[in-house]
Amino acid sequence: MSRRRDHKKRVLRSGESQRKDGRYEYKFTDTDGIRKSVYSWRLVETDSIPVGKSDGDALRTQERQIQKKLQENLIALPQSVCLNDLFMTHMEISQMENSTRENYFYMWERFVKNALGKREAISIKKSTVKRFYASCKKNGLADGSIQGLHKMIHPSLQIAVEDGIIGKNPSDGCCADYRKPAREKEALTLEQERAFLEYLKKFGGMRTKQRYNLLFRVMLGTSCRIGEIIGLTWDNVDLKNRMIYIDHAILYRKKDGKMQFYASKTKSESGVRSIPMTQDVYECMRKLNEERFLHPSVCEIDGYKNFVFTSGKGNPLYPQNINKALYRIVECYNQEHEEPLPRISSHIFRHTGCTRMAEAGVDIKTMQQVMGHSDTKMILKVYDHITENRAKEQMKKLDSMRSVAV
Repeated sequence: MSRRRDHKKRVLRSGESQRKDGRYEYKFTDTDGIRKSVYSWRLVETDSIPVGKSDGDALRTQERQIQKKLQENLIALPQSVCLNDLFMTHMEISQMENSTRENYFYMWERFVKNALGKREAISIKKSTVKRFYASCKKNGLADGSIQGLHKMIHPSLQIAVEDGIIGKNPSDGCCADYRKPAREKEALTLEQERAFLEYLKKFGGMRTKQRYNLLFRVMLGTSCRIGEIIGLTWDNVDLKNRMIYIDHAILYRKKDGKMQFYASKTKSESGVRSIPMTQDVYECMRKLNEERFLHPSVCEIDGYKNFVFTSGKGNPLYPQNINKALYRIVECYNQEHEEPLPRISSHIFRHTGCTRMAEAGVDIKTMQQVMGHSDTKMILKVYDHITENRAKEQMKKLDSMRSVAV
């Protein structure tokens, strides 16, 4: 095979060429994968410079400098890049909902940042990732949460692969043992919902009964997310037209190094919505409005104030305290009744509210609007739980239809 030569019949190396005007060119790829070129009128330093031409280093002198820099970068870069750096890059270039982004930062800072996050990318092996997941499991982290961490760790390490820092992604397949199906969040049946609300009337002191009774009825009647309920202000409530307007949420998470309340946009653009009040929600809101000056909201969060639901001191409600109250109420109920209630969390109320709408025959597009979803798939897949009694009622419609036809 013939090799390329310059005008002086000298063999040219890979990447070298000589143009028709006599100028030499060297093509190479930098560490970012970008093709570049350098030029010189001389191949080596002993060559003479053509008359009337100015020149710097000879081409092969430049080549040696380029190869040295490339080698230094390939050696130094992996040692200086840790998993935390890669995660920040992943967050900068990835498109995701605001609430998802905030949750990723929260989970990373809590579980990864000061552990696996400090490790240099080149030092992370498959066994490193597996040991990290195993330690998370040992410390009580649920399989679903470990899967959530993997969704951040894997793409972060993939950036190192694509940038040539490491050869292959060490986290490939490391989450296989934690892919057990999560327990489905089942909605309360109508009978369970009624039993819960009836028991609530006699639970705790008068103020506790009243506060929780109104709060939980509004949650069931609006199917709102817990952050949207906590963040609900009287500016979002139109009693005259019986409408509730959702345009933000209030979260309580670690931010700037400390746990605090802060405002957040809704989970998606479709989360900004108007929810017509049911008669029960309207009665709850009217009652809350009558008492708002007896227990006024005293806190302002990122410009939001006059919150509808507050603690006895006038501060927003802590989401974990709402769930603790639910667990306590259900525990007390089950101690007093033979037919127990299932474990209830604030998110179960969102499932339950959606299921009640479906049972009442509310069309799916209206349900999508009330729930704040971008499409109807989530309604069908996650929230619209089919119970045996509901299936029976729906099938009776076929009997009535066919009896008319006969």
